Amino acid sequence: MEPTAIIIVFWRWLENNPQVFMPKSWQQLPDLAKSLAEFPDEDLFFIAHTIGKWCAKHKLGDRLREEADRLEIDDPPENTSPDFVIAHYVPEVRQKITDRYDEFLDKFPA
Repeated sequence: MEPTAIIIVFWRWLENNPQVFMPKSWQQLPDLAKSLAEFPDEDLFFIAHTIGKWCAKHKLGDRLREEADRLEIDDPPENTSPDFVIAHYVPEVRQKITDRYDEFLDKFPA
């Protein structure tokens, strides 16, 4: 499974399909953000691996793998080159995690 595909699928979930995440997953998005902060944008393998582990912990691992495997067939993005993913998707994933978590807190204040 290509790291770029994992990152793109996860970005799409955050952007277009946030309902895939269960409430407990929403609460633990900051943990994912903290883990991802350990890696520079260029470390696609470790970023994808961290996303995959987080998804598996939240019962989304199989779905992530299936959608990543089918990405090029079902709905291919315009560009999946590592340089493009590093420049565009990785920073957006980082930002969207924060944005989506803030939206979660607005809906369900502590």
